[in-house]
Amino acid sequence: MDLSARDARLTLDDKTGLLKRLGLAGFHLPLLEGNAGLFDLALPLPDELPHRLRVTDRHQALDVSSIGPEWQLTYLSLSSPRGIHEVSCVLRLRPESDGSFAIRLQIVNHTPHVIPQVLFPNLSGLRATGPAKQEALHLGRAIKFPFASMQQPDGAASFYDLYRRSYFTYGMHEWPMKWFNFGNEHRGLSVFSKDLGAAVQGLYVEREKKARSLTIAWAHYPHIQTGETWISPEFLIQPHRGDWRAGAESYKAYAAPKLPTAKPTRYIRDSLGARSLYFSTYLYDNEPNFRYRDLPIVARDAREHGLKELVCWFLFDGYFELPMKLNPKLGTEAELKQAITECRQIGVNPVAFVSCRSIKTRTAPAAWFETDEHGNRRTQAWSYSLDFIPPFNPPYCNRDESAFVCPAQADYRKAFLAACADLQKLGFSSICFDQLFADRLCYASQHGHKPQDLLMPMYEMAKQALRDGQTIDPDATFSGEFFNDVSQTFQHYNWDWITGTNSLDELEPFRFVFPHFRLGILVDRGRRWLLEAFVRGLFINFLPDGGEGLIATDPDFSALARQLAEARQTYARFFEEGDYLGTRHSTGDPEIGGLYRHGEEWLLIVANVSERDIQLPSRSVVPIAMVTPAAMLPPFEFRIFHWRAGQEQWITV
Repeated sequence: MDLSARDARLTLDDKTGLLKRLGLAGFHLPLLEGNAGLFDLALPLPDELPHRLRVTDRHQALDVSSIGPEWQLTYLSLSSPRGIHEVSCVLRLRPESDGSFAIRLQIVNHTPHVIPQVLFPNLSGLRATGPAKQEALHLGRAIKFPFASMQQPDGAASFYDLYRRSYFTYGMHEWPMKWFNFGNEHRGLSVFSKDLGAAVQGLYVEREKKARSLTIAWAHYPHIQTGETWISPEFLIQPHRGDWRAGAESYKAYAAPKLPTAKPTRYIRDSLGARSLYFSTYLYDNEPNFRYRDLPIVARDAREHGLKELVCWFLFDGYFELPMKLNPKLGTEAELKQAITECRQIGVNPVAFVSCRSIKTRTAPAAWFETDEHGNRRTQAWSYSLDFIPPFNPPYCNRDESAFVCPAQADYRKAFLAACADLQKLGFSSICFDQLFADRLCYASQHGHKPQDLLMPMYEMAKQALRDGQTIDPDATFSGEFFNDVSQTFQHYNWDWITGTNSLDELEPFRFVFPHFRLGILVDRGRRWLLEAFVRGLFINFLPDGGEGLIATDPDFSALARQLAEARQTYARFFEEGDYLGTRHSTGDPEIGGLYRHGEEWLLIVANVSERDIQLPSRSVVPIAMVTPAAMLPPFEFRIFHWRAGQEQWITV
């Protein structure tokens, strides 16, 4: 069975439905060449928990038919070495006018067992169509090179060959949107889900041990009960020419209008970002860095550098607890209320950083917690101080061990919103939520949800906290650790440990699809990162001296921050409303440039992120065929080139 969508080609075995080939007309190498089914099910048996069901070349579909452009393959049952299992499946495929193939899977479970996991689409046999080491997997917040990295030197022994197997959780570090692209700068394969919700799911990548090919499988956790029907989201599989941007265009056209980015409030609109403050290095320290009464000092320092959002860490006497109690070492409730009032008079919004996604088990009801299928809790420990040896989780101190609570548990949500109400009485309107993610399943039956349905209840709780805060200040914000395509519809910015240790090019796909989300980077005193963040349009989270100092105490850094703040405000329309067209930068290159468009105007920002003078040559900017003037650029300085339709040359700022 050969399907065509423009110049994309897809071949299935017309008897079994096995995926044989994906490619592009006129190009001799296939993007995928394999012999595996498009889906793979987990059906744990009491005596064989890893048991799976797959379509093989010995398992024919009962019916292969078409209705208009859509093909349908029906399987009444699936078999494994353990026998035939009454699981019926219907696979639907449809070529699309944009050169993609739409696919959807329906499963009906007639067995006495639960189907907890479905891999769909399951793409086995992905090949390199250029130099193998340059084939890249773009995930939205990470770039992986599987053929280069998934290797073991000289055949060294490996535990379960884990070096050639990776799993990425949706909404966590690497994979923030339901899209991925595998390929090179000339061609590739893009896949995205039309699901506009958020559930626990993952992406599994496996390199074949003896062949230069990959399997990339999308893992769902529907927990299909006996007699239950599950219908997958519709997926689009698009072979394309060009780099990952060509693969992301269709996803952007689909998702961006349906998942509109949260509008910036007056505190972050036209601003470089926010200031984060550590009242103490951690809760155990006897001498804090700041006290409540010092908050206006930090707010003035932030305001002088164009910042109007102040995220306050370590406000409380303990973290991973509800309710949240103020730390007496930092001052009194009255002092904090007065400090918040003064910050607002300065024009700065104080934000309470809260950490209650995980709670100390001794402080909360047992019914609140996430549990696995056997009732076990998942714990973590965050005991640290610079005076501990080692600073993080010393063996003799584990008093901050906690377990993850289930955000679908009603009493927990009520307790969290009640704690937010207490913060609002102090004058806080805005929340920065630690650990805004769900990466595990919760099997607590009394919580009344499917094991995978944790994210949407947490997001509803977050949106209610935001609405409550808006009664104090209509420009209240909600921010948090991690972000994804759904959370960015209400999350104003992220607080993440994105620092530049990994290439910021990894963020480009998410910036391309959702250019107005204030995607954040932490900057301490590094002018290099301050400049690169500005060029890329990132939300700069100022953390001077690890959050313990003031921006102004470093004159060179302070002067650059003020210049950038003025430029951000002057050209805000490009960042807030325009299109981000990408950043050009190579590792080790002292020059970095970012391009923006707003209507008939164009903005090119070029910066020198090195400690030596560089000569900027004149360049033709391809989309508008205009040449920028040559210039000498001293260390840690930037130039802005502005062009409007009808002008004969760029205006240099």
